[in-house]
Amino acid sequence: RAALGGRYQGIRNVAYCRETGCDGAVIQDRVDGCAWRMIAIVKAPTSGDAELDRMRFHSACGRQKLANAERAQALSVAEARYRVIFKKTMPLERVLYE
Repeated sequence: RAALGGRYQGIRNVAYCRETGCDGAVIQDRVDGCAWRMIAIVKAPTSGDAELDRMRFHSACGRQKLANAERAQALSVAEARYRVIFKKTMPLERVLYE
């Protein structure tokens, strides 16, 4: 609920749980977790938070975890979800180039 309301910590929490399954509390979906992690990078309130989320992104969404097609799918999901939550286009440069 907090994540869908655009709250940063809620976004981070959902990313973590979708990536890991949260000890069986939710169904693990690494692609969906990666999509949430991309949104967390964009919404990070400080550069330190963004850097931490970027490190977690590389760990959770890197080549050892997801194939290129899965990362592309995660980006598509993140863009669509961002538009729904924030009513604007996701600034991809914050995810892809920083």
